[in-house]
Amino acid sequence: MTKALVVHPRWSIAGGGEYVCLNIIKALCEEGIKVTLMSSDYHPQRIEKAFRFNGKNFDISDIIQMNEFKAILPRFLALQRTAFAVSERKKISKIYQEYDMIWHTQTAYFLGPPESRTFNVFYDPSDLFLIQNIRTSSARSISLGGPLAKTYKRPYYRLLRRFLNNEGDVKAAFNIPLSKALEEFLDRCGYNHSPYMFPPCDMSFKPRVKKKRVVQVTRIVPHKRLEDFLEVARRLSDYDFLIVGSVSESEKRINPGYADKIFMEAMKLRNVNYVETRIKNNPQFLEESSVYLYTSQEPGINISAAQAAGAGCVLVTPNIGGGAEIVKHVGGYWYRTIPEAVKYVRLALEDYSQNDAENFSRNAQIFSAENFRENIKKLLSK
Repeated sequence: MTKALVVHPRWSIAGGGEYVCLNIIKALCEEGIKVTLMSSDYHPQRIEKAFRFNGKNFDISDIIQMNEFKAILPRFLALQRTAFAVSERKKISKIYQEYDMIWHTQTAYFLGPPESRTFNVFYDPSDLFLIQNIRTSSARSISLGGPLAKTYKRPYYRLLRRFLNNEGDVKAAFNIPLSKALEEFLDRCGYNHSPYMFPPCDMSFKPRVKKKRVVQVTRIVPHKRLEDFLEVARRLSDYDFLIVGSVSESEKRINPGYADKIFMEAMKLRNVNYVETRIKNNPQFLEESSVYLYTSQEPGINISAAQAAGAGCVLVTPNIGGGAEIVKHVGGYWYRTIPEAVKYVRLALEDYSQNDAENFSRNAQIFSAENFRENIKKLLSK
């Protein structure tokens, strides 16, 4: 029997990456592959509760306990994590040799030796610390968002890359980009990869009778650009806005005070409500909203935005990044500036119909978890 090792160090966030991992495990098991999970904090009952993902649908034959990363200083976290990864990689290199294939579903830090058959789920260019290898103009690099937009940090990431010294492992791995923009990035850098595939989304959200409400479901972290969401809300004071937020303890440590700042700014606006909950437990927040205003410029596909389309929301997103890619497939609006965002949110609210909701929901099924698992199985057959 073919044996696969799935490496996913941290499950504390219980977000999109964890849902990717669960669906890869399920796809492997459905193909008759024996799966072992390597993790520091996987707890089946907690994960199944968070995702309502029935663990009986797949079988993890064994769990290998990893050491958990613990930061010593609140700053230079990438450097500390890289040092930790270098140390851990030496310890687990022998374990990798026991498996027919290795799947990295969270980070490229732990990529296995070149001789192993390694798959790497590719979420963001910053995972690879390849700032100086981008063979494009600065403007294009900036458009990718994330750490790539910080030109002054390039020496820092150059240091990290030398320290990590895993470029050979990355080139030997088979990268799986989760958006078209990420596929294009891998092409420019000359890395082996599959065609892009959309990340798995729970598409159980369905349209209900709509309210004139604008929503975003998000982790409360800086790169989600929630300041833009609040600014649009401030300029459209006659409409209701809702943030369905979540923030983990680790994110609070990494971004001290940020979640509190966003909460306080939201409370200053009479037309903005802030709810801290998991959307799975309160689907009405998506299903009864008319517009989903997505403000991040991340290159990857955002699962909550895809689910919002499934719930029949009109998407309004920046004209770059994964949000724009979703709009391309399901419909909606792109904006370049805050005034444009205000214009399109107002237009979407006033020009909305229940027929639109059904069309968006139908188009969004391309982001389903079932489609993702079928794409993984096709990859295995090649």
